[in-house]
Amino acid sequence: MTLITLFAKKEPTTDSVSIKHGLKHKMDTVFYRNAACTNVVARWSWDVSGCPRRGQKLVTLNCIKWSLSWKS
Repeated sequence: MTLITLFAKKEPTTDSVSIKHGLKHKMDTVFYRNAACTNVVARWSWDVSGCPRRGQKLVTLNCIKWSLSWKS
């Protein structure tokens, strides 16, 4: 069975509370459906536990296991 690939990258947080408290340097993990990184599937905030780390090859979103490809 082949897993569908999601593309992941780290981006500055968009959380307004974090930004308000001077934490705008924190990085969220954002998952995209396409390699061009234009179609967002999910965003994991920097403060959420269980967020995949760079280099992980699999992620589970909405009870579905996906393959991960990390972008810089």
